[in-house]
Amino acid sequence: MTKVEAFGSVGDLLAALIAIPSVNPEGDPGTGAENCGEGRLAEFVGDLLLGLGAEVRFDEIEPDRPNVVASFPGGEGKPAVLLGPHLDTVGANIDLSWVIAESPAQTPELPHPDDLAGEHITALTLVTWRAGVKHVQHLATCHPHGYWLHWR
Repeated sequence: MTKVEAFGSVGDLLAALIAIPSVNPEGDPGTGAENCGEGRLAEFVGDLLLGLGAEVRFDEIEPDRPNVVASFPGGEGKPAVLLGPHLDTVGANIDLSWVIAESPAQTPELPHPDDLAGEHITALTLVTWRAGVKHVQHLATCHPHGYWLHWR
């Protein structure tokens, strides 16, 4: 059983998760049966949740693509919480886009435009991933409490 305490930091845990191949769909460049499917990652996550005291079961929706269902014993009158993350990742040839609204000074690990590095502002940033190439574009600067938004 894998214990959370076995990892020195959240970064160590994330590195262990990322190191487990889980690319879908099969057929993308660089993917094959050896690194597709969520099976190994589901086992790791399930084992980790068992170590935290959860009751765990696996629902195999498709071959080697199980869902991990875990529940923790609760107390009477306490609300239930559902977490629904994805276990799989997409191949390198898939186009992705996402928007970040964070302070570059407080989140240097996130992709921010170079001209905003270390700034104590809230930046609205568009990140795109096309054909394996990342592009970062500063869209706007925001007041930290949302009072105003200055588009670039």
